[in-house]
Amino acid sequence: MPQYRSTIVPLLCLAMTAQAEVTPGMKWANALKPKGHAAHTLTLSSNGATDYTVVLPMAPSTRDQKAADDLCEWLKAMTGVSFPVVKDGVETNVTGKVISIGGTRLASAAGFSDANLGTEGYAIEVKGDSLFLLGGSLRGPINAVYALLEEDLGCRWYARGTATIPRAQTLRFRPVPRRFVPVLEIRDPYYWDAFDSTWSLRNRTSAPGVAIPEAYGGNLTTIWPYMVHTFRLLVPVDRFFKDHPEYFSENDGKRNPNQLCVTHPEVLQLAIAHVKQVLKANPNGELISVSQNDGAPSCACPACKKITDAEGSPSGPLLLFVNGIADAIAHDFPNVKISTLAYLDTFMPPKTVKPRPNVVIQLCTDSHAWPEPFLAIPETKKFQTAMKGWEAIGASMHIWDYTVNFAHCLAPMPNMQVVAKDIRFFIQHNAKGVMLQGGYWGPGTSDGIMKSWVWAKQLWDPTRDTQALIRDFTRGYYGSAAEPVLEYQHLMWELWERNHKGSLKTPAGGCGYAMDLPIFTRDFLTKSGALFDRARSLATDDETRQRVDMAAMPILYVELSQNLIALIKNGKLDQPERFHALLGRFETVAKREKITHLSEGGTAVTDWLTRLRRVASEDPNASHAFSVPVGGGAVSILRTPARWKFSLDRDNAGVSNRWFASGFNDAAWTGCRTDLDTGWDN
Repeated sequence: MPQYRSTIVPLLCLAMTAQAEVTPGMKWANALKPKGHAAHTLTLSSNGATDYTVVLPMAPSTRDQKAADDLCEWLKAMTGVSFPVVKDGVETNVTGKVISIGGTRLASAAGFSDANLGTEGYAIEVKGDSLFLLGGSLRGPINAVYALLEEDLGCRWYARGTATIPRAQTLRFRPVPRRFVPVLEIRDPYYWDAFDSTWSLRNRTSAPGVAIPEAYGGNLTTIWPYMVHTFRLLVPVDRFFKDHPEYFSENDGKRNPNQLCVTHPEVLQLAIAHVKQVLKANPNGELISVSQNDGAPSCACPACKKITDAEGSPSGPLLLFVNGIADAIAHDFPNVKISTLAYLDTFMPPKTVKPRPNVVIQLCTDSHAWPEPFLAIPETKKFQTAMKGWEAIGASMHIWDYTVNFAHCLAPMPNMQVVAKDIRFFIQHNAKGVMLQGGYWGPGTSDGIMKSWVWAKQLWDPTRDTQALIRDFTRGYYGSAAEPVLEYQHLMWELWERNHKGSLKTPAGGCGYAMDLPIFTRDFLTKSGALFDRARSLATDDETRQRVDMAAMPILYVELSQNLIALIKNGKLDQPERFHALLGRFETVAKREKITHLSEGGTAVTDWLTRLRRVASEDPNASHAFSVPVGGGAVSILRTPARWKFSLDRDNAGVSNRWFASGFNDAAWTGCRTDLDTGWDN
């Protein structure tokens, strides 16, 4: 059996139901408990033995075999019992109690089939003392097994490399017969914590960037690197711009290489040829992006502008271009869809142009999630208008959402209420895929492990209750230390409840808010720090203590960041001993957990720690003179202090006001530190 870190959960917890409120002292409850009428009790094992046989089809698929292997692995982990496996039709003497996987003769004789389960749906059925697990054509049988293990039996795989498994030699339960087909073909909590293929398979995510083997059903296959911003690939600038600037965008009367001119007929033919070449080289590909480059405006040449003006959006000429490619590949590549962006200036739908059936609109929430990260879409207007507009013209949509502080990925982000509501809105308005872009560049995103797990469950089944899932995760993952961590999650929940229509409505910096955000008060940091200290004292093993330390990192980060802000303003630390103690604790955990970066493509942890230590040890008001030899003489240099103050002089009155005089009052001027790489221009 593979090695995994395991937490033991009492089996009696399986009968509990999720509670409505956070109640200290409560035991773990199964937030995934299936809905519906439970069948009679089945006893899968008794006193360390079983009279059940796992039955596979006579010619099992690789998905059937994987489903059986995993079921037997985890049933043995639960009970200590090895369940025998046979093939239907090979072992003709199979009688008595069975767990049938896939399209066996036994399932057919019992009246059960995998009809209408699509590629990933599953069915759990009961007849007599036998259990039947059926699934759709790809990952369906595996999904059936993990639905049974998670929802009926209470097994959990909260974090990559971990397992939380109930243990009992006698395993009795009442399964709930049911059939379920997920609405979303892409279910992608786009966090580093969710990128592990084993974790993804067990938690039933479907993320194009996670390499689940085709033998296990794979994912919707997006051809890499044709995932997004592909104009640069379809018609390369270095190959065509010099001789054919007319292939590229025109803005303010000048051609530039930032985007393509999508109305130019030769550009369309070049793009068609390129896409066909890529598809021939990737015969398993199912999704390829034909989408604008990032940041720059769309082409505004006379031909493009004419269509843009008529359609009311640059998405008009873009969609005509994409439709042309979609038409050209439809016959030879019937299983491929073309994806394009509704993003920045192509965000709003065109008035009359409709996407072809083999076109998917990847609608980005930048107009909503960037400036208003703590408001749910049902509370806002602009994004609703766009999505309902795309829905009205029949667009099948994949959503690109933003769920993290990209400038400070360790920052606490109270958005659990927001994302759950948004997922339901997306699905209600014809979304077929949802990606929740978070801290994807490495471990260390605030609550990344919990959010990946909770959102995986809600992307699979959007009716799942957020608070119940948080309680399930926290009590299951933190074990003996869970209650203080759960109280911290309750503080985060209350932050949103109290502030999302006030100070959090449009925070300065949007989703890149700074660490002096008004909600991060001294009271909040003190309470949070005390809760994590108590959680650590309650932990009964090193693994749990390490999990608590990781959960506490966002509070350490805010407090250290606020110390840095105070140092810039005041020139000194209020509590230098505490500052250095927190800094040491932060560095220890960051090294152990391999946290490398604090922002998207930005600050490295090592650089940040070095800066904090340097600044804390220097006197920002110190200055001194020294000489440097130059030629045959010397130049005297005055090293000025690192701490400065400045003010804008829009009226050019500084000299007349004698700003340079020793008694000048500069209390209203702004402070900055020139040794922090955050000077006056920031």
